[in-house]
Amino acid sequence: MPIKILQITNKPAYPSIDGGCLGMAKMSDFYSSNPDFDLDILTLETFKHSFNEQVFKNSIPGKAKVYYVKIDTKPNAFGAIKALISNKSYNLTRFKSIAFENKLKDLLKENNYDIIQLENIFVAQYIALIRKHSTAKIILNSANIEYEIWQRMSGKYSYVKNKYFGKLATQLKVEEEILWKQTDGIICATDKDKAMISEVVSSEKLITLPFYLNISKYKVVQKIGNPPSFFHIGAMDWLPNVEGIDWFLNSIWSKLKVDSVFNIAGKGMPARFKKLSSTNLVVSGFVDDALEFMENHDVMIVPLLSGSGIRVKIIEAMAIGKCIISTSIGAEGINCIDKKNILIADTEDEFITVIHSLISNPKTIMEIGVEARLLIENEHDISLMGSELSEFINQTLNIG
Repeated sequence: MPIKILQITNKPAYPSIDGGCLGMAKMSDFYSSNPDFDLDILTLETFKHSFNEQVFKNSIPGKAKVYYVKIDTKPNAFGAIKALISNKSYNLTRFKSIAFENKLKDLLKENNYDIIQLENIFVAQYIALIRKHSTAKIILNSANIEYEIWQRMSGKYSYVKNKYFGKLATQLKVEEEILWKQTDGIICATDKDKAMISEVVSSEKLITLPFYLNISKYKVVQKIGNPPSFFHIGAMDWLPNVEGIDWFLNSIWSKLKVDSVFNIAGKGMPARFKKLSSTNLVVSGFVDDALEFMENHDVMIVPLLSGSGIRVKIIEAMAIGKCIISTSIGAEGINCIDKKNILIADTEDEFITVIHSLISNPKTIMEIGVEARLLIENEHDISLMGSELSEFINQTLNIG
């Protein structure tokens, strides 16, 4: 009998329009196409991520039953104040829904699941309900440590905003650690995350499973322009990305006197960025094909100052042989080496120096890109994931 799995996601994995979706889709693809597993998927539909049943069914390989519930996750002042007063994490409470609870209860009563996989901390707050209605083992797929994002962002803004971000981080840390303890296993995106989580729960319950991709679907594109072009692509409704691009545009790109063009794309693009478009800055907003966008440009810029987990878009760009300039935070979780398969820049001067050096010597762009592709082939090909994940699933089922 195949292992019966219910995968619960905080947004539809398909279409895979950002790194979070790609990470969840990777899991869905593996389970649904493997005869050892029988997969059901329960997803939230939010104002940012609508559910398209036809796209979902056309995208997922193999067989999987798919269910969804639409909920309102829009932030509002009343909800934020209420959460502060009750000392609850507003990040989490926005994803609580009676309708979703009822649908989840129905599925748990109708099916005898072996494993329930929660695709991040936002849906992990349903663990108590799951325990009440199911004997399934619960696995959390932790794409990042959520409270770490807010910790890193506090201290960078106005006094009031910093205090609020600090409060969010404190509340979220308490609740996140409680939820970790309630799971039977946790899939960590990076070894750094695993080390932090192991301070709270037994390391025997943890596995590091970085982002894997089907390398055969990524063709190497290395036609360098004269001058080379630079680009960034990421979800621009995610605050760390906005923070990083703000810093890069104001403190770095505005000081560069070069003929190269910087191209920015991503869903949820703030209107103020679109207004900045000029001869050497092109702001596209959402693009239908992220890979095509990356293929059409030469050097990826990842100026993250906050965030947590692993940057999926870096791995995809490396897979097609792109040279990446990233901060140390942006490159976390990727076993890369500065000046070999990536270029690390953490200050304004370092970014400016590296960009000037690539424009002067475009051959370096190709050399870094070749090494980047080799790194992904050796450490992030999907063929490496199957045995590790299956072993972890079996180990989790046998615990207790």
